[in-house]
Amino acid sequence: MPVRVSFLLLPAFAVLLLLLALPLLILLASSVDSSRQPGPLAFDFTLRHYGEVFYDSYYLEMLARTVKLSAIVTALCLVVGYVLAVALWIAGPRQRVYLMLIVVAPLLVSVVARTYGWMLILGERGLINTSLLSLGLIETPLRMLFTDGAIVLGLVHLLTAFAVLSIHASLEKIDWEIVEAAVVAGAGPLRIFAAILLPLSLPGLAVGATLVFSLAMSAYITPALMGGNLSAMATLIYQKFMVSFDWNGGAVLAVVLLLAALIGVLFIVMVAMAFGRPRTPREGAA
Repeated sequence: MPVRVSFLLLPAFAVLLLLLALPLLILLASSVDSSRQPGPLAFDFTLRHYGEVFYDSYYLEMLARTVKLSAIVTALCLVVGYVLAVALWIAGPRQRVYLMLIVVAPLLVSVVARTYGWMLILGERGLINTSLLSLGLIETPLRMLFTDGAIVLGLVHLLTAFAVLSIHASLEKIDWEIVEAAVVAGAGPLRIFAAILLPLSLPGLAVGATLVFSLAMSAYITPALMGGNLSAMATLIYQKFMVSFDWNGGAVLAVVLLLAALIGVLFIVMVAMAFGRPRTPREGAA
């Protein structure tokens, strides 16, 4: 690379170093610092804080719950997102504009406002319970808020757009004549999806799954408002830092959450690479 081009990249590299690498290093140092008081690092490192986390089943259960909810949200977003992405792909120009507005509309509203909207719908005196009570279908309000289902619903509504846009970008690269040739050859919709659309749109699926899973793992507002203060790892980390003032414990949980998210992303990439590798004629015949 020419020297001048490298010099032009220095400002971007400095910004990444200052805003990304340095905070991560400070977080990692705080997780192994021996001091339990908020403030400057003591530079007396220990792994005792990690031992307290990994030997406490509560933290492990919270991590497992966060990973499970994130995986469910990712799967639902990919299914719903693929349907919407195909609808965008085959729609006419005018219909595509309207569908795109519907897809990106949740991103144009504040996360807090959107979450409070769901709380008004799912609450004990919300729209659903009020309607069911007025119709005489139930005698007592249903408990829909502060549940795992409410968290999943809120996150799916928030993150589906990322899956739709990623998958649609891959579908746009597919030549429509390939689909027409498959139809002429007698292939049905399921055959066209399994043999043409799914393999060719796999990069978009992988990107969408990576974005959705990462954002679901680190989500705070939606789990806190729709699931409770201690419903996910992000809410627990907030409690550690801002309520208990246990900066070491919060840093450990943040590092563990980051590592879990990275492992999940690597798993998604490995699955995409395994299914996206070219098949040999012998494998195809089998």
